[in-house]
Amino acid sequence: MKTTRHLIWMHFLLIGISAMLNVGCGKVDYIKEADFYFTNNTDHSITYKQGFEKYNLKPNSTIVINKTQSSSKDVNSSYDVPFFDENGSIDPFFIKFDNTKCLLNTPDTPHSLLNINSYQNDGKIGERKYQFTYTFTEEDYERAIDCK
Repeated sequence: MKTTRHLIWMHFLLIGISAMLNVGCGKVDYIKEADFYFTNNTDHSITYKQGFEKYNLKPNSTIVINKTQSSSKDVNSSYDVPFFDENGSIDPFFIKFDNTKCLLNTPDTPHSLLNINSYQNDGKIGERKYQFTYTFTEEDYERAIDCK
């Protein structure tokens, strides 16, 4: 009888410890999704560096890139731009207009592809799914410099 009580208490103790560990960690992954629209409102073709060719745009065209992201917080409006690598880092890069003019993108440059604040938040389009639009303008082309 003493062994049975001991086993029952051990069972409840293990359940309690397990519950405390799961609550104490606080790490819950939330999956969120976004459709990123890239619109080229210029008369120039736009090309990206190697590895990002799917973002290339013909003049006056739009592409849509779907991106699934995970987060430790359930914050629907907190999204990252789709240019992060598998390690979660992002490197500045140039885009080219007609392969002759280059525009550097860093998270701090004006109207940057690498800053979510440069995107128009088009709102919620589903459960934990949002839509964002980045538009290339003639002003972007004018800011670009001759490629070397």
